[in-house]
Order: sequence, then structure tokens, then C-alpha cells
Amino acid sequence: MRKNTFENNAPPQNQDLHREVFVLSTEIMIVNAINLIYSEQNPYTYKICILIGRVATEQYFSKLANTGIFEKIYIIDYQEPRPKFWIRNLKTRAVFSPLEVFLYLIRKNKIPILKKHYFNTNPDLYDELANCSDFYFHNFNDLTKPLLSTLSKRTRIHLLEEGTASYLKTTIPINNIFAIHLYDPDLAIYKTAETSRKFKAIPQISTHSTKVLSTLRELYPSIAPLEDSHIYFDQPMGTNPNILFQLISPHYRRQKKEYLTRLNLVKHLLSQNSKIAVRLHPSNLVNDKFNKGLSKLSKVQKTHGNAPFELELICSKNTHFEFYSLYSTAACLWRLMINDDLLLNKEIKVHLLYPELKNKLPDVADAGISDLLLSFLEKLALKYPKNFVLG
Repeated sequence: MRKNTFENNAPPQNQDLHREVFVLSTEIMIVNAINLIYSEQNPYTYKICILIGRVATEQYFSKLANTGIFEKIYIIDYQEPRPKFWIRNLKTRAVFSPLEVFLYLIRKNKIPILKKHYFNTNPDLYDELANCSDFYFHNFNDLTKPLLSTLSKRTRIHLLEEGTASYLKTTIPINNIFAIHLYDPDLAIYKTAETSRKFKAIPQISTHSTKVLSTLRELYPSIAPLEDSHIYFDQPMGTNPNILFQLISPHYRRQKKEYLTRLNLVKHLLSQNSKIAVRLHPSNLVNDKFNKGLSKLSKVQKTHGNAPFELELICSKNTHFEFYSLYSTAACLWRLMINDDLLLNKEIKVHLLYPELKNKLPDVADAGISDLLLSFLEKLALKYPKNFVLG
């Protein structure tokens, strides 16, 4: 985290002030947070943003500061001090000492190591969290655990929609959650009669969402509209392990099998349709090793800037689209978050290939194979049969 924390006329430290903390880790979470904040229209709430993961950048920091939505913005722009991250990531290496990496490796309770850096650099963050009224996040992981451990028992914990994974299961025990905010709660696999009261619908973005659309134009002033009508959305192909690792462990042999199965599935798809342009997952843009199998097969769209796909779809003049995907959030979430009045009578068909992958990798031990995911896709296709085709 950095010292130059953004403050927008921050009020004095008043414990009775209603504080909302948003921990945002992806572009789509930024969009969803903005949509939720404007839909609630509570001008008396003191809102704090913590950028983490791939959106923890100077660009998002300054652009969100300019919108005036948040009274304070913090950045955690490094990984936890695991050896692999410490070796690969310059910022992680600059923050943590070799001793801390060793202690992080051997200690069962790793939270104090991260807390030391979070709060020594920004001491006021501790008070913001300790006096927080509502805490919005998605992933319960090593970077977020220190933040959650600082919250008081009075804090209400919310899960904010992050994409396909938000409909499959919670990352934290559901009994600890006050509310789960999704665009279409009925599609959540883990929703039950007992927990249904916890699910809250996020309003779709429509032509009437003037403040949301205006703010998104500030964040993404030069959205590149989609030009290709046939697109394959990829998840990472997986890894192609070293032959020595494959000989030693069945785990790596399964990784190899998954990698080749996915690659052959996409090869076959592209051989059947030369119009398809492969669109890389955002996390792959900085790590080409996941895309080597695809790069020689088809036109690859390496980047359209950092604007979420859904916004590019809205801006496109094309009226017909054919999308292909295993289970990409971009391929699924547009239908849930965008109102028809913004789609301008576009005809959109999504071919979800996950059932085919599951049939080719029937072993439950194979990475990426999930009956929960298949159940969600089946519910999605059943609810929107004009837009989604399984297989």
C-alpha cells in the first residue's frame, strides 16, 4: 500500500459515522460497486475503496479519485509473500523481507505479517475497518483475511457480484454474511429457502442508469466497440508441465491432460469457423505462457484496453453476435447485468462448451471440472434459451 492515500474532504474520525468499505479486485467489481452505490442513493454514507489485485493500479486510483464517489481510496498493489510471488513480482519483493517470506511459509497464522504492512503504511486504515458499518468484498483469500479480521462484530459483511464464481458458492461461511448482491439471485446454486433472505438483486444497467453510465464514461473514456461478430472467450488453457514433473506425480499428468483437452477443443472449434477471433482473459494479458497454445491458431485479440467487455458490447453497432466459451464471465454476465434497452435489439447467441469439456474430462480429480458450474450453466440456458446453447 502507498502513503499517498486519496482523501476526498474526509471527515474527522467519528465512530458513529456510517462507513461502507468496498474491496474491489476486478473491473467488473468496480462497475458493480458503482451501480450498487448509485442505486442505493445514500448521500450520508462515508464510502471507502480498497483496490486489490489486477485493478490496484495508478490509473484506477486516479480515475476513481476524480469521480468523487469515494471519500478515501487505498491500494494494495502487491501479492502475499509466498516464495513464487516474491521471486516474480518486483513490488512484492520490495515490500517483504526474505525473513518475512520464510515466516509466511512456516507460520500457521499468516495474518499478522500482512497486517504489519497494511497498517504501518496507512495507520488510519485500521480505524476505518474497525469502525466500518458495511464491508463489501468477494474473495476470501490471504490478502483479504487481514482486512476481515480487523472488522468489529457489528460490521455487516456483504458479498458483491464478481462474475460466474459468485453464483456457485460463497468464499466465506454463509452464516457470517449479511447480504449477497447478485444481478440474478435465482441463478445462485447455493441459494436455499433458509438463506434466500440474504440475496439482494442488483439493478440492471439501463438507459435510466444515467449516473452509472456517466461515471463509466469517465473511467473508460475511449471504449473500443466490438467489431468481430464471432468471438471465443478463453479461460486459461491450463499449464503444460515439465515431462519430469509428469513422471513424478499424477497431479501433473492430470494438468497435462486438461491442457491438451482444452487446446484440442479450441483447435476443433476454430477449424470449423474461421471467423472466430480469440479474446484473451484479462489475467492472461500479462502472462503469455497460458496462451501459447492459442496464439498460433487464430487471430488473437490481446487487449481492448481495460474496459469491461460488457461496455464494449453496448457500444458496438453490430446487431448479430455468435460467442463461444467454456464458462467465461464475460460470455454470461452481459445477459444478467445489461437491460434490453441498452442492447439495441442485438441478436446474441452464446455457445457454452463446458459440457463438452466435462465429457472429455470425466474424472472429478481433473482441474476445472465442476458439477456446480454445470448446474449454473444449465439454469442460465433454461432461463434464457434464446441466448445460450449448451454444448
